Amino acid sequence: MNLKLNNDPVIPESLAHIETLVQRELRGRVRALRLSMRDGGLVLEGTTDSFYCKQLGQHAVMAVTALPILANDIVVLSKPPCGTSDSPNVKDRG
Repeated sequence: MNLKLNNDPVIPESLAHIETLVQRELRGRVRALRLSMRDGGLVLEGTTDSFYCKQLGQHAVMAVTALPILANDIVVLSKPPCGTSDSPNVKDRG
C-alpha cells in the first residue's frame, strides 16, 4: 500500500481524510466504509464480500494512522451457493 503515515491528532476533518485515503486504496472492496473514534482509537464499519477484504480494510487504516484500531466491525456478507433455493436465479419448482 502506498499510503502516507499520519501521526496528527484526529479531528473530524482528518478522520474524513483518512476514510477517503482508505476508500481510494480499497477500490470499492469495502462498501459504506465509516471510521469513528471511541476511547482514543478507531472503529471500522462497512460491508464487504470476503474476510480477505475485511482484513485489507484494517491494513489500509493501519497504513495511514498510528491510532489503534479498537474494533473491525466490517460485516462480511456471504452469498448463498449457486443453485440453492435462496438464489434469486432459481425458480421454485413446487
